[in-house]
Amino acid sequence: CHDGDKIREHGSTWFDCCMNKRCESGNIKEEFAKNKCCHDGEKIRENGSTWVDCCMNKRCESGNIKEEFAKNKCCNDTHFGTIREHEEEWNINSCSIKICLYGKISDKENLDK
Repeated sequence: CHDGDKIREHGSTWFDCCMNKRCESGNIKEEFAKNKCCHDGEKIRENGSTWVDCCMNKRCESGNIKEEFAKNKCCNDTHFGTIREHEEEWNINSCSIKICLYGKISDKENLDK
């Protein structure tokens, strides 16, 4: 993966690749994910960047995001700290800040970058 690339799905795991994190075997690099799983929508921070890998009460298991999270296509609005769910598939057009609106990342985020 490369910064800003479209999210890929591998099995039931959804991930984004940001801040030079590498994608391996379709999962967030284990060194990062191992002890970085969040709970109840809390934000994960590493090297100053914000990572949101959980949605609502979904939890991380074995370093991977639960299947329920992937199926719900959860999105996090880091500006307002709210999490939204959409049935439609969504893409990442912004790296560190992601706003999910109607199943797609808000194009307005590109202006902030």
